[in-house]
Amino acid sequence: MKLSITSKMMLFLSSYSLLFVALTFKYKFDNFTWIFIVLAVLGGIATIKITKTKINPDNREVINIVSKNDQVLSYLVSYLLPFIGFDLTQSNEFVALIIIFLTIGVLYIKADLIYINPLLLLFGFNIYEAQFINGSKRILISRKNVNEIKLLKNIKFYELEDRSIIIENDSEEERSNE
Repeated sequence: MKLSITSKMMLFLSSYSLLFVALTFKYKFDNFTWIFIVLAVLGGIATIKITKTKINPDNREVINIVSKNDQVLSYLVSYLLPFIGFDLTQSNEFVALIIIFLTIGVLYIKADLIYINPLLLLFGFNIYEAQFINGSKRILISRKNVNEIKLLKNIKFYELEDRSIIIENDSEEERSNE
């Protein structure tokens, strides 16, 4: 089952929720800034949903793990756009910025980059590309660092709806059952 376009859009909003909060403060809670607050809240809810959704629990041996956290940091460059040369109190500049965000959003969704999300890093998650013993590669979202994952014989995880991204199952209930 593929992740719905609505879910992908929510995840995109999630990746920009911190920017929306910053813009609200930059523009001193003017008339239009309530939109940013709504978008930030929706984005935060989407991030929580990602980390709590459990589909198809599994465990496999990881043979190679590569950090993708640097992709999140390069994504932050697009956060600078609204602070460089845009005056969002001018309607034409506001529309121009919306067009830029929509373009970034379409690219983000089409390229399946929903895992690039600064909120995940702030919530203590790391982003990895994991290669399993069967040769498959998946994006792995985990609270563990690379060395901790390398020490594990198998990693327990669950999938997001589109099955291309997995989240390590690191819940308290799982640890107490071991």
